[in-house]
Amino acid sequence: GEPVTAHDLEFTVLSILSPDYTGIFQRRFTVLVGADAVIAGEADELEGLRVIDDYTLEMTLDQPYAPFLPVTLRDLKPVPKHLLYGEQITLDHDYSSAPVGNGPYKFQEWTRGQQFVIVANEDYWAGPPKMKKITQRAIPDMAAIAMALETGDADASIMPPPSEVPRLGELDHLVAHRLPELSIEGFEFNLTHPILGNPLVRQAIAHAVHVKPFTEQFLLDLTVPAQAHIVPSIWAHNPNISRPEYDPEKAKELLAQAGYPDGFEITVRTNAGNVFREQFTTYAQAELDKVGITMNIQLSEWGIFADEVFAGKYEMAFVAKSGQYGIPDPDQLYQFLHSNGAVNATYYGNSEVDALLDAARLTSDIEERQEKYWRIQEILMEELPILPCFYRPNPLVIHRKFIGFEPSGLGAYWNIYDWEIDPDWQ
Repeated sequence: GEPVTAHDLEFTVLSILSPDYTGIFQRRFTVLVGADAVIAGEADELEGLRVIDDYTLEMTLDQPYAPFLPVTLRDLKPVPKHLLYGEQITLDHDYSSAPVGNGPYKFQEWTRGQQFVIVANEDYWAGPPKMKKITQRAIPDMAAIAMALETGDADASIMPPPSEVPRLGELDHLVAHRLPELSIEGFEFNLTHPILGNPLVRQAIAHAVHVKPFTEQFLLDLTVPAQAHIVPSIWAHNPNISRPEYDPEKAKELLAQAGYPDGFEITVRTNAGNVFREQFTTYAQAELDKVGITMNIQLSEWGIFADEVFAGKYEMAFVAKSGQYGIPDPDQLYQFLHSNGAVNATYYGNSEVDALLDAARLTSDIEERQEKYWRIQEILMEELPILPCFYRPNPLVIHRKFIGFEPSGLGAYWNIYDWEIDPDWQ
């Protein structure tokens, strides 16, 4: 019921820059003039952030920063100053369980581990959403998602098992769309591990796993092997490189050079219930066994898996991170691959990559930035802190009764407020 003003945005940015902030977004705002003093607790105002009037906010950066609009401000979700001023905002705060925002939808209900319900904000600045209520259900098993779509218990999902997508799309009440690639499924290596820290070992693993038969047989050609660390749907993708070719004899040679002619034993972690991750790790396990590497598989519930990977409690992990691979801007790689990155869970560090990531932020010239990201991808494919395996299948299976859906690289649900039920649907 309260208006959203520039004071709410100012309050939100200052909260992110506060000394006790523990999230991942603070580094993005350090380019504002005076940010360091606020983070250090030496100032409670920010020279680079000025409220001009209720609907105008001026931000001044201390250096050029090309991704500021598409990355930093895109992720800036204002919180209400009148509700949270003076509060310590933590995960157990009441606001975290019943948030108040300014988007097209209002929070209604959250039953943890079961469902999240939002309803249309009839006062939304762009007009009332056509879709009046959305229930997002938590279904941890992909097979159960397919069943829910088939029975009509769910109207849409981006997570059905890839092997089920063609069949689901042929049902009378469903339609299947293949959307642009948004991320890459791959192995992450903990480079502090005494064996995996050797790049020869990582290259051997890359040569030992033949990905193409997996995408053809298990994923039914819904995707293809990944050839770079940035998805091909954006301008920064380097089309001139490719992942190491399948060559098990080469893999054995590299293992011998690294000092492991008889192989070694390692554990890979991934999340239970994700069918294609479970299938691929089992497939890769058999492939690596051919060159003498014994790979054990550890499955965990998603929350436990993600927390422990980010905390470095893993040897290898098979995962994809939203946004890591260049969307909406390739600067997203910074937080994962820069030696000072906020979520550098591989502990990767390369001075040339650091310098290129830093330099790519300083110009808005697309050609200059592209040149730097192309070189970054060349280095990453040589050193393989992350081994890209295949582009994550990105299907959307949706009930035919809906109209207004527009497939996009922005994501399946980017315009869900414009979806509506076809009045002629029978």
